[in-house]
This record gives sequence, C-alpha cells and structure tokens, in this order.
Amino acid sequence: MKKKTFTLLELLVVLFIISLSLGIAAFRGDHLLYKEEQELDQIVEFLNHMRNRALIKNERIVIVISTDSILAREPQEENVFSLKYLKPIKETEVIFTGTGATGQSNSYIFLSKRKNNKYELAVPVGFQRIRWKK
Repeated sequence: MKKKTFTLLELLVVLFIISLSLGIAAFRGDHLLYKEEQELDQIVEFLNHMRNRALIKNERIVIVISTDSILAREPQEENVFSLKYLKPIKETEVIFTGTGATGQSNSYIFLSKRKNNKYELAVPVGFQRIRWKK
C-alpha cells in the first residue's frame, strides 16, 4: 500500500497563495490610512487657503463642515471640498474674520469612513498653523 502524501511543490504553491492573499490585505489597509491622512492634509490646505483669502479680501468667510463636504461661503462665491474617506462627528462652522483669525480656538473630530481611525483637526485663534493629529 502506498501512502498518499503531498509533494514539496504542492506545499510551496499553497504557502505562496496564502502569503500572497495576506500581503494584499495588509497593503490595502496601509493604502486606506495613507488616503485618509492625505485627505486631512488637503483639508488643512483648504482651510489655510480660505483663511488667507479672508485676510487678503478683508472679508468674513464662513466654512460649513458637513458629513460629506466642507463648504466655504464668501460674499460673492462658494468653494466646496468633498470628503471621500473621512466624516466629521458633528456638523459645524468655522468662521474666519477679515483679519484671518477665528473667533475662538476649536478642535474638530473626523472619523474614517471605513476603519475606526479618529483624527483631531485643531484650528487655533490667530495665525498659528492648523494641525491634525491621530
């Protein structure tokens, strides 16, 4: 009677398939994290741009943070930044005065749409940098 065993080649093929599927899953998670952080950087850039516009035009700009977008309302026009990977915990407003400052220092919490990552966006009074942290 012959014993039925697996050949070395069959075992290597199975190990290769398992490692390939685990590698793809790990890469996908890192990619989403990178996209979330990239979107936060774009939000900071958008808010800094709107702060500079308020200062240059000496106008009040109201920024509405909603569940799917960030809307900047100026007296003559509106600018929209769509959120793809993040959502705020609550809808709120940021107001930049004609001096480019906000009335008060605020923190806004964003959650990732696909994972349970939590990010805090800090908008300080005056001209300090807008920052985010995990």
